[in-house]
Amino acid sequence: MSHSSGITVSEGLLDVFASVSREATSRFIQVQIQNETKLEKVKEVPASAGWEKDFDLVSSVLVDNEACYILYRTDEKQATDSYLFYLLCYVPDKCKVRDKMVYASSRANLKSGLGGNNFIDDIFGSTKDDFNAKGFASWKAHQEAAVPLTDLEQQHNEDVEQGVFKGGSGTSSAYVHGVAFPVNDDVIASLKSFSSGSINYVQIAIDPINEKIILGLTGTFSLSEVPSHFPSNEPRFHFYRWTHDNEGHEVNSIVYCYSCPSSPVKLRMLYSTSKANVGSVAESHGITPDCRIEITNAPEFNENDLRAILHPPKPAEKKTITKPKPAGGRQLIRNKD
Repeated sequence: MSHSSGITVSEGLLDVFASVSREATSRFIQVQIQNETKLEKVKEVPASAGWEKDFDLVSSVLVDNEACYILYRTDEKQATDSYLFYLLCYVPDKCKVRDKMVYASSRANLKSGLGGNNFIDDIFGSTKDDFNAKGFASWKAHQEAAVPLTDLEQQHNEDVEQGVFKGGSGTSSAYVHGVAFPVNDDVIASLKSFSSGSINYVQIAIDPINEKIILGLTGTFSLSEVPSHFPSNEPRFHFYRWTHDNEGHEVNSIVYCYSCPSSPVKLRMLYSTSKANVGSVAESHGITPDCRIEITNAPEFNENDLRAILHPPKPAEKKTITKPKPAGGRQLIRNKD
């Protein structure tokens, strides 16, 4: 089972989401993590126009240094007659590193707590402009600009729709859920080596011209060495096995990291839409992450922050206050007649 933050959806958010799912009055719900324990509603914004045009309302609630989620209601309905949503994940570059990691590791909890079937897709962004009508149109155009599918790819997509996953190997058959990019043989071989313990680090890239998932780098490195291998101008996917001590026990934790420094929007979108796919390929070869994180800059991949996610401090036990006994013991006072 992959690691999650342990942060759960509050009862209040469940009630609000259920109401918005049925009614057409509110356009979106802004959600934030409160007290590092609960996902809570912080704002509810009413609908103004058509749902695609209303994306211009989102940026008005975003703050430059505060991460949040937006549960964005479309006007499309599913078979249950409830509305479908997009999950907008806003993690600005200026927010704290720990917040970036906690929000990344809490997204799955939010979706599962509200019901993953209620969401069309996840959209990630680090600037306000990523979440306006123009930004959504660009994201949608990229999603729809799929390359022509081969018969094999078409069959795979039909298998996915029916709940069947086939994780093959080699450039001709290793396709994954989502964007049907072929996976090079050396990626599969490196993931197998990682799974067997021969190496502890695999970096995966995307060839945007040939539209393939390719190998970036492999090796065995200490945690402090890993960030030096992160490109500063392109996104990457990283799998790292961190062997470390926790409370006197040796622990092997697998970290799946998506690094996304400042880079062209098209490239960022390409990686963002392939992130789940790469994770599925890894899991099909026996790699189950204990921690999934998203970072902007290489220094954010460090021991202090990883330890805080993997081994959060235990909540302090509540101390029972014992009422002191009266001095000299309990006395019985008799009334004199």
